[in-house]
Amino acid sequence: MRIIAISLLFVWVSVFIAGCAKLDRSQAAGRCASEKAIIMAMRQGLLGLSFASLSRDGRRRALEAEYRSLEYAKVGEAVAWNAKNGTAFGNVVPGQPYRVGSQNCRQYSHSFTINGISRTVRGSACRNSDGSWMPLT
Repeated sequence: MRIIAISLLFVWVSVFIAGCAKLDRSQAAGRCASEKAIIMAMRQGLLGLSFASLSRDGRRRALEAEYRSLEYAKVGEAVAWNAKNGTAFGNVVPGQPYRVGSQNCRQYSHSFTINGISRTVRGSACRNSDGSWMPLT
């Protein structure tokens, strides 16, 4: 049952993300609130100060890769992303899931290159009650 719920959440998020890209500005504000909420929950992910160096598209793609990695990827399975403008790309690799009290958590690493500068950062994130992930960094 949980797998079905997670699959439906992924489909729902994918539909919103795909739909948001096609909406004009007047439609985007209301309908795309869910996409923004998922990304906002990730804050800056593991990117830290590098987050500011990315385009809006790059930020979204990097955070979506972190979310997909934490939510769906197997241990050690890389989830790749790249910015449309070609100035940034990366891979997110999740570790073994674990529990802290009643929360599900995962360690993960994010290797990325922005404007020719490469970096790898590691951290952990725990799932919130609404299904979003909160990085612990």
